[in-house]
Amino acid sequence: MQNYFYCSRASTLSYMCQNFHLQIATTLFDLAFLAELGGKIISLELELTKSYLFRIGDLDGRIAHLLPLPTHKANSDKSTLKHKEMLLRLQRSMLSFTLKNAYDEVQIQLLPIAASGLGLKPLGTWNITTDVQGSFKLNGVSFQEDVLVTAGNYQYIAFYSVYAYGQHYVNVGRRVISPSVKEWQYITLKDYIVSSTDGHNVVSMGISGDGKIHLSFDHHDTVLKYRTTRTGAATVAASSGLPPSLELYKTPCRVPPAPGHRSPIPGSRPLPMVTFSWSFVSERQWSAYGKYLQGQDNNAYINGLDSINNRLSVSWCVRETPDANTNHDLFYAYSDDNGQTWKGSNGSTLVKPITPSILGAKVYDIPQNSQMVNQEGQVADSSGRFHVLMRDALSGTSMYYHYLRDSRGIWSKRAIDVANMSPPTLYLNRGKLAIDSSANNLIALLPDDPKLQMKVYGSTAAGDFRDWTLLATIPNAATEPLFDRARLRQFGILSLFIRQGGGYPYRKVQVYRRLLAISLTTSTLPLRGRLLRRGAYKTVMITLLRKDEIDVAIGLTEGWVAGLLNDEGQKLQGYNIVGSLVQNPLRWAIVTGRNRDDINSVEDLRHHRRVGVSRIGSGSHVMAFVLAQEQGWLQTSASAKDEGMTFVVLGPFTDLRKGVTGSDEQAPTADFFMWEHFTTKPFFNDESSPLKRIGEIYTPWPSWHIAASSLTFPRPDESKKLAQLFDALDLGVKNFNANPDQAVQMLGTGELGCHYTEEDAREWLKSVKFFDVTRGVDNRTMDGVVKVLQGAGVIEPSTEVKDGDGVVAIPRPPESL
Repeated sequence: MQNYFYCSRASTLSYMCQNFHLQIATTLFDLAFLAELGGKIISLELELTKSYLFRIGDLDGRIAHLLPLPTHKANSDKSTLKHKEMLLRLQRSMLSFTLKNAYDEVQIQLLPIAASGLGLKPLGTWNITTDVQGSFKLNGVSFQEDVLVTAGNYQYIAFYSVYAYGQHYVNVGRRVISPSVKEWQYITLKDYIVSSTDGHNVVSMGISGDGKIHLSFDHHDTVLKYRTTRTGAATVAASSGLPPSLELYKTPCRVPPAPGHRSPIPGSRPLPMVTFSWSFVSERQWSAYGKYLQGQDNNAYINGLDSINNRLSVSWCVRETPDANTNHDLFYAYSDDNGQTWKGSNGSTLVKPITPSILGAKVYDIPQNSQMVNQEGQVADSSGRFHVLMRDALSGTSMYYHYLRDSRGIWSKRAIDVANMSPPTLYLNRGKLAIDSSANNLIALLPDDPKLQMKVYGSTAAGDFRDWTLLATIPNAATEPLFDRARLRQFGILSLFIRQGGGYPYRKVQVYRRLLAISLTTSTLPLRGRLLRRGAYKTVMITLLRKDEIDVAIGLTEGWVAGLLNDEGQKLQGYNIVGSLVQNPLRWAIVTGRNRDDINSVEDLRHHRRVGVSRIGSGSHVMAFVLAQEQGWLQTSASAKDEGMTFVVLGPFTDLRKGVTGSDEQAPTADFFMWEHFTTKPFFNDESSPLKRIGEIYTPWPSWHIAASSLTFPRPDESKKLAQLFDALDLGVKNFNANPDQAVQMLGTGELGCHYTEEDAREWLKSVKFFDVTRGVDNRTMDGVVKVLQGAGVIEPSTEVKDGDGVVAIPRPPESL
């Protein structure tokens, strides 16, 4: 029998071994690195995950493909099968195991890691209304699509409130969410009373591209109840409260009405498909595209309709009777023309209406009486994958399952086998799936009804969507969770619609707001990252690097170069410049005191050359030299007034501002100073501001570079941890570029330590370009920095960039420049 290890592209580890001694351990690790396999069979210590899978990285941090190892003679006795059977029985345990045989020639490095790099930061909880009276559920039902919707700078909510027992009002709420979050404001449609307690008669809301709000409510196999607003109402600003045009008005329904009777067999009813599209008239209107699903003595129940990248996707199950336990099978179809024509998973065209027997529609056989529930969850992502959340008890225990159709059209079914989750049996609340705009982070919203909780789990594309981690637990939740799709995509905010447990009038409808945080500590990185704030000066960061108190730092380019090439730096070094972050130059504002009537332009500085700097060798000092060079102030002339500059060392930003404004007791000690534009703007923005902007200047080099401790990374060009850090930064840049609205949100709310207005945040985004590949430093860039530093007197005129000085510790490949 051959002993071998093999790691597939799906990061699975398959193996067949013999004569092993089985030991159970309790500590969870991930197999991060596997040393070279050679010669004889190995001694391994491996972790058993719930799905019996391992993540293996080769020495470059990529997935390893390990071919069969040398064969050893096997005792073909029953003990081999016995051990194999024991391993199979352990597949879904939380335990690790140790496999040993007679050989011991390979060292394995086991690293404790987080299963996912995701996190949720609490941002607030709002009580929206008291839930309706009675035991029936009308708020927070899985097939409400949608109740939380973001449009522009506003978020909308739709819900029922109490009029009397068994009677309800339709409500719409709105709040400002950008650049900062404001309080909710509501309107109630009091001209219509919902008298049904049928749990199907929910309210749903959509906002179309022309800014109309659409409401559907209070119908189940009856005439459609529908209202809409005037064009543009959803994005109209109002100085106080909701705009008058938000009052929803009745409109003739142009959607083909459902049949007025219910068939004895619900499946004989087709599901009509209507879509909102451009027509050949002056306004948008409804156009019927016909029936797209048809039962065959059964009824189709869809998990939702998802549209992304111009593709509409739907999944569904079918059932023959009102008994939900007759649900069976999973079907899938997609449309690239807004629902006019449909295709199956293999790309074949499906005839409308699609019936269960049409070849290409069914993707999984799931029998009746499997505790499969209808209308659970689905989501399509921007990378061409499609995710479905369903449950069944085919394994003997009811579990949530993640069905994945990858970008190649290949399906897989995997249990979401997490600790401390009660079995989701047939009639318990249904869950949902959500995904961010990067398509890298999948979120499962899973009710745990016996514990009256709603749990939020996260998994990552890097972890093959198997690394489920508990992100949050919402207590007292008797809900089928709903979320704001647009807000998650645009801002990275998970906004949840939750119905509490308990009785009336204590049971509330709530909105939970959580920021999706992506950590550097993921299952693909064998290192843990922390962000530290340790002082404002570059000298502080340099000192911390030299003391090995921090490993990596990001700072202004000229500061890193000066710290390595000045007299002290050449003696101490202590760090290397290893990467490039921001590609464009930094924008510096040139400012003076508002009360300086004699200085109104850069030209006026020809006779006022006392420049405030934070310290000699700082960016403010170096950029003063760049300004003097640009203006020709360094040229020798007959007038002493026209020669050189006087540097006044004032200290940090606060002292620089005081230095040019002066005080009642002291005249200004400097005529002007320079500082980053957007940081300075609040102090020169209007006539009442203490500063006055008289010009601006840009650094003649890319503004931000990455330095690494030479003690932690003595050979940075060979460091696998640094290489993986750069991979993470590259992914972060990609996510940042894909989510500009999220960046604006964080800059405005202070979550990044900034308080920019939305206007400033968007202007800043226009001027910032990050390197797509952050690893490496351009030698030509550093030569240019050196020349300026030499002219400013920060480093000696004879100084040059050379090997070993740390300035270009990792050369940047030409194709990444």
